[in-house]
Amino acid sequence: MDNKTNKKINRKIKLTRIESPVIGALLKIAMVVFIFAMQVLLFRLVFYYAIYSKTAASMSDIWTLKASYEQYGNQALVATGRRYVIYDADKKRIAGNYNGEEPKESSASAPFGIGKTIRVYALDESMVEDADAESIDFKYWLRFDTTDGGYVLSEYVVVIDKVDVFALGIILLVLGLLVIVLSILAIVGVILEFKNHNQTVDLVFGDDITGGKNKLWFDAKAAKILKKRKLAETDFAIVNILLVKYGNFCVCHSAIEGERVLKSVYNTIVASLESDEICARNDAANFVLLMKAGDDESLRVRICKLIDNLEHIYSVHKFSFHAGIKRIDRGSNIEREYNYAWSACSLLENSDDSGINFFDEKLLEETMWVDKVAERQQYALDHEEFVVYYQPKYDPKTEQLKGAEALVRWQSDIYGFVSPGRIIPIFEKNGFITEIDHYMLRHVARDQKRFADLGYSIVPVSVNVSRAHFMEDDLAEQIKAIVDEEGADRSFIEIELTESAFFDNKKAMIDTIEKLRSYGFSVSMDDFGSGYSSLNSLKDMPLDVLKLDAEFFRGETAGDRREIVVSEAIRLAKGLNMKTVAEGVEVKEQVDFLAELGCDMIQGYYFAKPMPVEEYEKRLSRGGDK
Repeated sequence: MDNKTNKKINRKIKLTRIESPVIGALLKIAMVVFIFAMQVLLFRLVFYYAIYSKTAASMSDIWTLKASYEQYGNQALVATGRRYVIYDADKKRIAGNYNGEEPKESSASAPFGIGKTIRVYALDESMVEDADAESIDFKYWLRFDTTDGGYVLSEYVVVIDKVDVFALGIILLVLGLLVIVLSILAIVGVILEFKNHNQTVDLVFGDDITGGKNKLWFDAKAAKILKKRKLAETDFAIVNILLVKYGNFCVCHSAIEGERVLKSVYNTIVASLESDEICARNDAANFVLLMKAGDDESLRVRICKLIDNLEHIYSVHKFSFHAGIKRIDRGSNIEREYNYAWSACSLLENSDDSGINFFDEKLLEETMWVDKVAERQQYALDHEEFVVYYQPKYDPKTEQLKGAEALVRWQSDIYGFVSPGRIIPIFEKNGFITEIDHYMLRHVARDQKRFADLGYSIVPVSVNVSRAHFMEDDLAEQIKAIVDEEGADRSFIEIELTESAFFDNKKAMIDTIEKLRSYGFSVSMDDFGSGYSSLNSLKDMPLDVLKLDAEFFRGETAGDRREIVVSEAIRLAKGLNMKTVAEGVEVKEQVDFLAELGCDMIQGYYFAKPMPVEEYEKRLSRGGDK
């Protein structure tokens, strides 16, 4: 997997991360506190305004009093009718009409922000008077310094109407209720946010079948675990565990029962995990684990024990499990490491028994090769790096050229000449094989048209069409359109199908074959005998050619039981009006044997290896001679 793909994966993970609701909750609380502070400030402003508007002496009067005292002395204070005390620089009383306890300076600020020059002294509770039915008088002590170093304390009266007090009370009540309502709304909002967060987390990261977590959660959680400082020296591995033939179990028992099994598998795995180890279901019956690795042998023993427990989770059925293991390289992408573990697990796919496979350097090289091929496949197609090789087919009796098979090779500008065995399985897995089918068909049709125009005695050329292509309802129409576009004679194009393709959708296969034959194409079954050959397939499929698999001709033929099988297969094909082709024939004894049985054509190294189009054209120009 390339860096660009990894970046896309990481971006998707980041986009799907769900942030904690704590931040939102703190913001709501901060908002309520802010509103409360603003309300208190507003109340104080209103209160101070009421005091200021009803005060017995304005600010200008206070400053005037200070100035008058400095000019006229005690007479200025006596004239106000208020109580006062005068102190000298040593803080001794030298005059005044108040003989009570000396007032103490207040820690509160002055009502109007009088400042340091004129300071407010504590409210004298005895000086609160219910002056009349309409107002309340508040009396403060004001202090201002004198020029001789002393200071003066003078009574200061604030008169507030009871109507204003009532209005302030109403305002305070409304503001208080507003704060309570906003606080309740904020608390409800926080609760809902936490609830919605949990629901969102379950929706994005949850797995409905097991009740646990999914692969998206696993990627994010595993990355956090691997970043923990306390685990910096701990080795970890990613393990992919596959429940083998889960689909078959569901068919036999039911999908609901299958989901119960998956839940049991998940719970059994989780119960076996240690601290800082996690598990999630990826898809279908795949489970991904982050486990502490230790050495390979101890990890193998531990997973073997886990698989042994998993095999017996269902009382009436023994399951099989495949496990792929990849030791984590610190700093590597989690998705990449999982792909490696999955690749190791996929190598066990042909086995029905439980098994464990470690991802090693060889598998790494193979995986990297798969990535390289996938990266270059479209470029190679667009720049025609795929070349057609032809392997002739000869009549074993006359040794005359009777046909050929088109085989793909990759002549890469980076990797050089690449054999089909290194690319075809990759194309079959990633789906690019259908593009190769079209490419090969077009080039063969083009070559056949050119050979015919040059006057050569052309022979039918078989072109492989992959199993994946037969999922398309209009396959026959696609083939006809490509061949007709190149101007080739349809009767010299043979469509070759692998034996395994006959076991997918039988009806669709028969319909496609009949269409192809009605368009003038011949159709052959390749590799007959390599898999689960079915006589019913031969009975039902309207084929023209049967190709015997090369395995029939490995080793010595004489005296072999295979002679009986081969002879009967040829006899059966003739009875069904099909021609026969023997693949992989390399020695004369085999040729003579097949000629005696009446095999129509031989394709193998005895007559010719696969060759470039230029060499094949030379054979055609010589009339097909070797």
